[in-house]
Amino acid sequence: ESEALYRLAIETAGAVPYREFYPTEGKEHVKYEFIGEGIRQITGYGPQEFNASLWEKLTLEMHPLEDLAEYSVDEAVQRVRSGKDPLWKCDFKIRARDGTIRWVFEAAVELRDEDGISHGSIGIYQDITERKQAEQAVRESEEKYRHLFENAPTGIFQSTPQGRYLSVNPALAQIFKYDTPWEMIDQVTDIAWQIHVDPAQRERF
Repeated sequence: ESEALYRLAIETAGAVPYREFYPTEGKEHVKYEFIGEGIRQITGYGPQEFNASLWEKLTLEMHPLEDLAEYSVDEAVQRVRSGKDPLWKCDFKIRARDGTIRWVFEAAVELRDEDGISHGSIGIYQDITERKQAEQAVRESEEKYRHLFENAPTGIFQSTPQGRYLSVNPALAQIFKYDTPWEMIDQVTDIAWQIHVDPAQRERF
């Protein structure tokens, strides 16, 4: 009853709980003792069809996260199973049954015997496709802005409310006869246009 409530709470939160056991032989696949019905929405395959071999076939990319991000996938797995890192966290790019590309977040903790040897894990899968798409849209928007900022023929700047330059584009630096935008940022302490503009031109400016 306690386990059923635990699974229900996780599924209500939009995640798919699972429990798996590791192979005793190196060539065997991980065995899922249980995986939630929500896996069908993520992959197109129900709990009865889903297994480790299928998951490998669906996976296009794996990206360990946080403390594991600096390691290869195999190294990250070994660090978690050995206890060097307490949590497994990873983003997966997969191709679902219907051919759509989806992103899935996995988090898990190890199950250990009385000697501390890892023999399985309990964890969750969560569909993060919308979040990944939003992040990609932001990146593309930033790239477009940066391209416009760098190549615009007109001067563009960003500043603090107090008038301190945060960034200027090459066109603005050129207008005020600076060799580079960074030189202008370093030398101009505030946006005092009267310093830059010829006295005869200030009113017109």
